[in-house]
Amino acid sequence: MLVDYNQNRWGSTLASVYSVRPRPEATVSMPVTWKEVERGDVDPQTLTIRNMAARVDAVGDVWNDMWRRRRSLKPAIEKLKRLKR
Repeated sequence: MLVDYNQNRWGSTLASVYSVRPRPEATVSMPVTWKEVERGDVDPQTLTIRNMAARVDAVGDVWNDMWRRRRSLKPAIEKLKRLKR
């Protein structure tokens, strides 16, 4: 699950995966791997409308098998309930 804390404000709109942001550099909301983040290969300005197709060709859709890897949120919700007490 991705929780984008920057979207947690009045009047914000939600950007879905592979959507282009309305900015001059036309950055794109894309799923990335933790390894890409840890290596510093990607940041919010890295992925643009100009390079997104080449990245998907090179890396693939990193969420392609998301449905097979899904997990229940029940354990996390229960843990939060216990912490709240």
